[in-house]
Amino acid sequence: MRIVLLGPNGQLGFELKRAFAPMATVLAFGRESVDLSDADGLAQAIRSAEPQVILNAAAYTQVDRAEDEPERAALINHHALRVIGETAASCNALVVHFSTDYVFAGGLHRPYLEDDPIGAQTVYGRTKAAGEAALRESNASHLIFRTAWVNAARGHNFVRTMLALAPKRQELRIVNDQVGSPTPARWLAAATSLAVMRWQSAPLRRQLEGTYHLSAAGQVSWFEFAQAIFARSLARGLLTEIPKLIAISSAEHAAKAARPLYSVLDNQRFKRTFHLSLPDWGVGLEELLEELTP
Repeated sequence: MRIVLLGPNGQLGFELKRAFAPMATVLAFGRESVDLSDADGLAQAIRSAEPQVILNAAAYTQVDRAEDEPERAALINHHALRVIGETAASCNALVVHFSTDYVFAGGLHRPYLEDDPIGAQTVYGRTKAAGEAALRESNASHLIFRTAWVNAARGHNFVRTMLALAPKRQELRIVNDQVGSPTPARWLAAATSLAVMRWQSAPLRRQLEGTYHLSAAGQVSWFEFAQAIFARSLARGLLTEIPKLIAISSAEHAAKAARPLYSVLDNQRFKRTFHLSLPDWGVGLEELLEELTP
């Protein structure tokens, strides 16, 4: 199987490359080789690779900056998906695309289902939602996996930020009214590889295609997540002291782009279809800290 991987250098792309290496020829296209804002170049790169599967882990993910760069965010998160989808359809390739909990407004008090109305409150969320729609409308075979609060031992994420700040700050102010499910990139990659294997062997592949939620089980606020990171890091010897944590509201944090207050995702559709489910976020945190422990 030949796979094109877009965005191989990010935290998820790195794990996807590692997960798919034993089962496929992975052709990794980073920013240095493919510009997602160049429609013709992107289409040509995909066609020349002759893939059976396209993994799109590339995205404009700078949520606050996107408010000032909506056109750039739209090029990568929205318009590139139209190109990827149309090219994949012409090549008869499957597109696996990763989307976000930020497509929802965050006003529910129960986990979001795939069919719940979207209502993104930010440029980032709206462009990601538009990208989903463009891929569906392209008529390409596709799997869209919405996930949340991704973390890994590399790249930019909350866990690494907290560990980097701990020795430098006596106190940290952390938002306590945003709730979600921290999800390890390694788990996402492993579940994606198994799902693609099931798709590849299915007699009726179209029945498996569509939009799924794929995140760790359980839920936690950013403040509670920070508490867990510091307590477990201290126990492991990753930190010798920890800062005082002060719980604040989203209004006090005053970010340029408003985050959804509640964005827990219901993963039952993925579980029913692929007979797979991700463990609790706390298990993932332990695994991540173990990976970071010398």
